[in-house]
Amino acid sequence: MKLYMSDDFEYPCTLTYWKETLIEEDEEKIELWELRRDYGGPMWCQTGEEFIEEEGKCGKDCETYNPCNGKNGRCRNLDNGFVHTGKKFILTKSGLKEESYDKRYQRANLC
Repeated sequence: MKLYMSDDFEYPCTLTYWKETLIEEDEEKIELWELRRDYGGPMWCQTGEEFIEEEGKCGKDCETYNPCNGKNGRCRNLDNGFVHTGKKFILTKSGLKEESYDKRYQRANLC
């Protein structure tokens, strides 16, 4: 599943979300950046709403720690961060069209 981000919104969302937003807000177009998961980078804590960059910061000391296996290890509340792919799209009511490709964003962290 691909995720996209607008310059005006701080969270990555699915294309379905952006299509619904386009219709609900009665916008002509929305500029979107394609994102990909950043495996190995900072992890996003869904309950703490913050990035966990240090190993060991998430664990039994956290009140919402909920290990996937029920004992220890990765918490269910952790998700990967995201980075730009460098692809910019324009979403209109007629569809999604790639506008440009910017190599500067390939390795730059976005969120």
